[in-house]
Amino acid sequence: MEANAKLASANTLADIGGPALTGALIGVIGAGRAVAADAAPETLAASSSRTRTPISRSTTGSY
Repeated sequence: MEANAKLASANTLADIGGPALTGALIGVIGAGRAVAADAAPETLAASSSRTRTPISRSTTGSY
């Protein structure tokens, strides 16, 4: 039960603080840059997942 309470508190904080932080960010750096700042982590994650190469396994049976 304690973990659920902490999760609910974190969600409430994000629901309240998120829009306030977004408004402040837009006020400081402008709307276009705020959208770019919001999109940057997703763009980085997508580009890094495409550049990963799988580990090749040996076909000889020795490790």
